[in-house]
Amino acid sequence: MNQKIPKEKSILTKVFGNESFIEKLFLLFLTALLSGLIIPYVGTEIQRNKARNDIVLQAQSKLLEDVSKTLLTYETLLLDISWFKTDKGHNEEMHKKAFARYSERAVDLLADWRVESIRVKSLASAETSKKLDSFQLTMFHIQDSPMNILYREKGSVCKWEQLHKINADMLFQAQKLISDLAIEMKITKGDI
Repeated sequence: MNQKIPKEKSILTKVFGNESFIEKLFLLFLTALLSGLIIPYVGTEIQRNKARNDIVLQAQSKLLEDVSKTLLTYETLLLDISWFKTDKGHNEEMHKKAFARYSERAVDLLADWRVESIRVKSLASAETSKKLDSFQLTMFHIQDSPMNILYREKGSVCKWEQLHKINADMLFQAQKLISDLAIEMKITKGDI
């Protein structure tokens, strides 16, 4: 009887002929290929999103600054007019100057206000934009129109005192509106 003694396979044949090794080699190659393509793509997308977010944050910060400046300037100009007709601040010359300052700047400030309201729609929300528009209508109704009537008719100190209280309240409401806008856009001290 002639028994065949199995030849031992060479180590290379054992290693490379092994299905598990070929599978692992293929997976390693596929991982290297995908890593070389996907990781740079994901990294690029992360950088793009970060750059976009930075641009939006800068635009929102600028908008908050613009809205703050417009509303607070407008309300301060109105407060000056009424202040100089109250008992405590009575000064006829300063009252006339304050009214002239307001009259000179009001149109430009209102134009800025309207533009900023539109910008709020795209950088914050339509709801906040409506609040800015509503605040402007309220301002015309309870501040601007009554102030012009009092000035033209040389209103009494008592009526100016009443208007000054309204003006002070509207300044407070303007500050609240600005604060709400900052919170909505997440531009607050806690977010810095």
